Amino acid sequence: MPRMNRVSRRTAGCLLAGVFLLGGHRTALAQVSRPRWRIGYLVPYSRLQLVPFRSVFEQAMRDLGYLQGKDYVVEDRLAEGRDDLLPGYANELVRLKVDLILTSSTNGAAAAQRATSSIPIVFEGVSDPVRSGFADSLAHPGHNLTGLSNLSGDLTSKRLELLQKTVPKLHRVAVLVNPNNQNSGGFVRRLPLVADQTGLSLFPVTATSSEELGPAFSLMTQQGVDAVLVMPDGYFWNLGKV
Repeated sequence: MPRMNRVSRRTAGCLLAGVFLLGGHRTALAQVSRPRWRIGYLVPYSRLQLVPFRSVFEQAMRDLGYLQGKDYVVEDRLAEGRDDLLPGYANELVRLKVDLILTSSTNGAAAAQRATSSIPIVFEGVSDPVRSGFADSLAHPGHNLTGLSNLSGDLTSKRLELLQKTVPKLHRVAVLVNPNNQNSGGFVRRLPLVADQTGLSLFPVTATSSEELGPAFSLMTQQGVDAVLVMPDGYFWNLGKV
């Protein structure tokens, strides 16, 4: 997994930068073993789904000279696809007085941001940190947040272009959106522009739970769509069903 290693190294480096740049209220990281640093891990994944991410993260930290259990400990808060649990878990991490919160997904970053304005927050998997209010700009984030953006919202046209090459007679496409994702409104608002760019008819469909997926796909069938584009969302990824 060489690519995953590179990404995780960047994440680990970003985390350490967060300690230096955002968390200057404690000792230097060179003295991290006195005392241990406590990292809050706030993610939408299940324990099983977390395994590959955690193993690469721990390896990246070892490469940087920091060992779990000696230099840092991790407090896991795993929402298992339930974004509604993230705010409560974020508040728990604040009460535990963690030194830093590492989070994934836009909703995770938003929950952490609402929970604290002083504890450093490092995020990954956020599609647009500026539009989401996590950063003043990509060059100068400001606040107590920093991290990595995948800018996935801007890739919708490209995804559809690739889909057109795969399905030459593609015309009507259902776009599956989780309205509980705070970026969903922006995705839906951009669909008319994307439709003009690609020449496709785009049909938004929403689902917020596994119970709603069946009716959502039934509606797609009734509408005679040729394909489905699943918008980036931790909930959909966690289900592993779409």
